[in-house]
Amino acid sequence: MKPIVIIAIAVGCSIIAMIGVSFAMEMYAVYHAQQGMKNYLEHEEL
Repeated sequence: MKPIVIIAIAVGCSIIAMIGVSFAMEMYAVYHAQQGMKNYLEHEEL
């Protein structure tokens, strides 16, 4: 294979990995916010 093809594949995989990591971090942030809101509402009811 030509070096340019290898570089293109590597760049494509890197972009896909970055999108996956940022998506996972976003899901974690949403989950963390939901847990915080749940805890806040539980303490407000007391």
